[in-house]
Amino acid sequence: MSARYTCVGSVRGCCEIAHKTIATAARCCERDQKACASLPGGNCYSDRQVVRILEDASPKNVYYHGHQLMFAYPLTADQIEELYS
Repeated sequence: MSARYTCVGSVRGCCEIAHKTIATAARCCERDQKACASLPGGNCYSDRQVVRILEDASPKNVYYHGHQLMFAYPLTADQIEELYS
């Protein structure tokens, strides 16, 4: 099974989508950031970030327990480089 990615934040939670590429997951996070920024008051922001989902996990199970990410891994240095290239 190839890697899958999702967007998750300790406050905003998970987008619950298993994206096939880092790029599509990043666009999903950007949409959430724009949606938060458009809310009245102007003080809202999205804390979602791209993470790699564990092989057998569903994106609906990805969450933070305190500061520990559950059912997903932070991106590796190579994946972060791919994201910003």
